[in-house]
Parts: sequence; structure tokens; C-alpha cells
Amino acid sequence: MGSGKKNHCVFIEDVPYHLIARVNVGEEIFLDAAACELFLVKLEKAKAKFPCKVWNFLILPSSIQLLVYPETASSLPLFMKQLLGTFGQYFNLQRNRLGHVWYFRYDRFPVMDDGDFKIIFDEISLGAVKAGLADMITDYPYCGMHHILREKFTIVEPLCDTTLPIIEELLMR
Repeated sequence: MGSGKKNHCVFIEDVPYHLIARVNVGEEIFLDAAACELFLVKLEKAKAKFPCKVWNFLILPSSIQLLVYPETASSLPLFMKQLLGTFGQYFNLQRNRLGHVWYFRYDRFPVMDDGDFKIIFDEISLGAVKAGLADMITDYPYCGMHHILREKFTIVEPLCDTTLPIIEELLMR
């Protein structure tokens, strides 16, 4: 039997996180623009309520990925609860369905150095091409690169010394 204490997740201060949330039973709910646009609205609202820097994101048919730097480590679980919870409620309401949208909560991986940051930024940026959703990273509207290149900075952060070289290299591929 357990000790009666809740198992709290430990978050590391002052590091970005690679976050992955998978849709329940692998259902492909992000096949239409309406679901993707709803998620973007909820992402922007969660970011406003629990401030964090979103460096990159990707919406795939049955999962989402984010590269996020929370203002405080304690704000990260609140940000994700807001994002996944409100999206799930509105999605179910719009589709007249019941049940969980997300498989468990989400996976989180601290990004401990610039090399890991680059690898994860690349992975997220190339995800739509690898999944066959676009021919080029600039073509897929539901990813951070699309927003960055169009200077749409309501969700993603503007270019900086960290991201600019990564993006320039990605565009050369």
C-alpha cells in the first residue's frame, strides 16, 4: 500500500521542455483544419494565462509537440492542464462526443543544452514532412516554422540568437 502522499512531478527551473501529448487510442482528430485551428486558439490562450515562450510546435493527426520555456517550472503543468483540458472540452462539445481526448496527460523532457535544443527544434520542424503531411517545412500551416517564417508571433517567439541559425540551416535543406 502507498504512503498516502501524492506523487508530484518534479520540474527543473530555467530550462525549456519538449512536450508531447498523444490523442487517446491513436485517434486521428487533427485531420481537418477546424480541429487544428481550435488547438491554436487554445494554445494562444493558455500561453496568455500561464506565460511561457513557445519556440516551436507541431500538430500531427494524432499528437502534438511543443518546445516550451515556462516562466517558472510550476507554471508548466498549469499551462498544459489549461491547454489540453480546454481543447478537449471544446473539441468534445463541437463534435458532440464524450470521453477523454488525450492519452494520459503528456510526456515532458527537459532540454538541458543547446545541442539538445537544436535536435528537438529540428525534429519538430521536420515532423510534418516526415509524416507525409507536407513536401517542405514551409508548407504545413500547423507548425511553428510556418508561423515564424510568416512573422506571426502570437504563439511562437520571434527569432533570436538561439533559433536563427537553426532556422537558417533547416531552410538550406
